[in-house]
Amino acid sequence: MAKQTLIIETAKKLSLCDGMISIADKDTGEIALRPLEDVQTVMIDHHSAQITTPLIAALAKNNASIIYCDEAHMPISMTMDLESNNLQSLRFQGQLSASVPMNKLLWKQTVEAKSLTLRPRKPSHRDSKTNARLSCKDYQINRN
Repeated sequence: MAKQTLIIETAKKLSLCDGMISIADKDTGEIALRPLEDVQTVMIDHHSAQITTPLIAALAKNNASIIYCDEAHMPISMTMDLESNNLQSLRFQGQLSASVPMNKLLWKQTVEAKSLTLRPRKPSHRDSKTNARLSCKDYQINRN
């Protein structure tokens, strides 16, 4: 059987129940069950949807991903298991085995790189017609 993608677009509570995904409608109280093994992806596209931690862990063990969407219904985050992604596992192992001096050097480089992306702007500007002060943000992101 082909793997399924569950798209949650209304107020639902997703939980784990006897090895199955329990999908409870918050408004009507109706409950639907789906086999955990049949699900490849769960997309949560509603601000009132809930998912329990045991279900997140069970989905990860079954190599299923979870996609979270924002108010504009655009994906903003994805949860995936670490075991099936070998490249990411190797990166994590390399980071964990780095020496203390290497960690300090990497942290310094990270802070320097982030501080270079922010540059101060002039405190204010004046409108040429009214001579009124125009407000501006203290910092802007340098996209160069």
